[in-house]
Amino acid sequence: MAGITLEIIADNNYRKEVEDFIRASANGTLFHSPTFLSYHPEEKFKSQGGRICHLAFRKKSSIIAFMPGMVFQTEQGAVFKSPYGGSYGSFIYDQLSFAEARETIELFLAFLSENGVKQARLVPAPPCYSRNTFLDYYQYLLLASGFRIEKAEILLVCSLCSDKEYPLNILEKNARKFYNQALLKGLKAELTEDLSAFYRILVQNRARHNVFTTHTYEELVRIRELFPDRILTWIVYLDSQAIAGALFFLCNTQTANCFYLCHDDQYSAYRGTNLVMVEALKWLGGQGYKWMDFGPSSFGYEPHLDLIRFKESFGTFGAIRYYYLK
Repeated sequence: MAGITLEIIADNNYRKEVEDFIRASANGTLFHSPTFLSYHPEEKFKSQGGRICHLAFRKKSSIIAFMPGMVFQTEQGAVFKSPYGGSYGSFIYDQLSFAEARETIELFLAFLSENGVKQARLVPAPPCYSRNTFLDYYQYLLLASGFRIEKAEILLVCSLCSDKEYPLNILEKNARKFYNQALLKGLKAELTEDLSAFYRILVQNRARHNVFTTHTYEELVRIRELFPDRILTWIVYLDSQAIAGALFFLCNTQTANCFYLCHDDQYSAYRGTNLVMVEALKWLGGQGYKWMDFGPSSFGYEPHLDLIRFKESFGTFGAIRYYYLK
């Protein structure tokens, strides 16, 4: 045995050691951070029978793997979820041998048994979030220990770079045409801290399609207070009128996540979303980011074809978000 121990962390209080490990790990993201998860109101999950159970795996007192999580009490019994309140969870790690990875799995399974957990659900980040070689040990070990893939969602991701021709050189013909049309119509995309103007466009856009936003305005404000350097907002202006926007989470030093893209439906013909995506890709590539996650484009195994075609026009390709269940 590799001599690994498990520490259970029962709150989202700031711990420098944990946050430093997440930032330095091979595949940690903003969504794994207990500090990030603290933006949720404390009663939100307690009212659902949830209790925080973050798992820190230690070797010689140092953290070598970490998993955010929560145990929920349901009518069917206790359920462990990682992530809860975020897009990605499951194991994050630095550099582990197969034996070390297997021991962390064994400790995790023992934790589930000791806490009477009847179901465990894990959603790891796809490989584009890994700063080193993706460690498939965990995929293998999860499947070998009785987890199965409950469902999968298609993501669209694109590779970023700092070349002066980028991203115009990867756009499909129509996307380039719509971008040029937006410029000819006098639109300008600006990186801004005006979160309220962006949120007005977002709510109006989602309401028209009977979709609720994942975050309230107050929650986005709170996330920006916690991580002012990890949330970016662009707004597209026609003269002084805000007509489109995009919000990104800088998940780690490698990958950005486009969490919201929206436009004022009255101005959809102005192609503000095409403009804002080009400007954002250009900025992110110039800052040294390697990947951009456009987010899910399916409802389980039902693909959203129009959304996929729109995202493909920016030179994206498919990736998978797996949902593991035991």
